[in-house]
Amino acid sequence: MFEIKNVLTPAEINELIYYQNILDHRSDIRPDVASKHPRWDMDQWPQHIVKKVLDSVLDYNYQVDEVIFNLFKISFKLHVDSGDTEEQSTGHGIIIPLYNNGESYTVFFDNFWNGHSAKFSKKENSPFEYQLPNKQEQFQTVKDIREFYKQCIDSPESITDFNVDSKLIKELEYLIEARSDKKIGKVDNRCYDYSQIVNYDKSKLFDQAMHSKYLNHIDIESLHGLTVSNIVEWTPGNVIVFERNRLHAGAGTHKEKSGITIFTKCY
Repeated sequence: MFEIKNVLTPAEINELIYYQNILDHRSDIRPDVASKHPRWDMDQWPQHIVKKVLDSVLDYNYQVDEVIFNLFKISFKLHVDSGDTEEQSTGHGIIIPLYNNGESYTVFFDNFWNGHSAKFSKKENSPFEYQLPNKQEQFQTVKDIREFYKQCIDSPESITDFNVDSKLIKELEYLIEARSDKKIGKVDNRCYDYSQIVNYDKSKLFDQAMHSKYLNHIDIESLHGLTVSNIVEWTPGNVIVFERNRLHAGAGTHKEKSGITIFTKCY
């Protein structure tokens, strides 16, 4: 894992943000994360800027696997982006920060995973658990969006924390469909058994102060046995490069941030 400073100019950052803000068929807008997925060598977008970045930070013949523009209002939890093939797992993730509102970091661990892409937790949770903005525009956990949707339809007056309107109903319908069993696939693979994580030490307790400062959106039990390698601040203009099989998580310190993540594979 490493960071390279001053790779992009302000003008290049603005061009990427401008493209990100154009809603089209490659956009996926959800209450917590708005993403955009342009296809390499297929769609028209500022690919030349991203190619310049990749050529300057990678020292091997790469193939672009996926490009994701994200505007985050939440923080991603513990996961690994290793893909589902050996070719993908030996590639890299490249983060291009574009904008921060509040301090923004990615926490990288000295722990690796030799399996497919996965989310890690010692506490079982449903893929239908979701964080939604309540009346105070604070993200509140809904244990099961299917049950919550039914309550919104059958007895909206019983819901006090959220504004039950057509916008919320449409968002719930979209989220339920997106997270249905046939749609989840490998990207939502959940791992509760840490025994195969490289460098995992079940006797090691995670630091309480570090948890409180950076990772309080993750249950601390799910961090015991893991070791932090680097905590890297998101600085627009800089680029962060990490191994695709390295465990990492977003820090829970920002109000909002946006950036691009590119996944490569070797050939």
